[in-house]
Amino acid sequence: MAIDDITLSATPACIVDADCDDGNLCNGLETCSAGSCVSGTPLVCDDGNVCTTDTCDATLGCQNAAVVDGTACPDGDLCNGDETCQAGTCTSGTALNCDDSNVCTTDSCDA
Repeated sequence: MAIDDITLSATPACIVDADCDDGNLCNGLETCSAGSCVSGTPLVCDDGNVCTTDTCDATLGCQNAAVVDGTACPDGDLCNGDETCQAGTCTSGTALNCDDSNVCTTDSCDA
């Protein structure tokens, strides 16, 4: 049997992008390129907000849920009060009152 008599039947891994979709949004959108599936770019769900918990749901994608109200989110400045998370947003506390009511002193706050 000659090589010409052998029919090679190779089935490509994909024909269209939909053939590659694994149903998981978190690992990116897979595409079909020249008959082969190419991995997508994974989602980056970190929103940079300390008042949210960042996760990825395979079906819904990025989820940024508010942390418990009252969770500390300090900014390093003691003068503007204790910051806490409220409904997913860092909220300033009550600023320190450094006025000692003495006219002979200069009142200030050192962060």
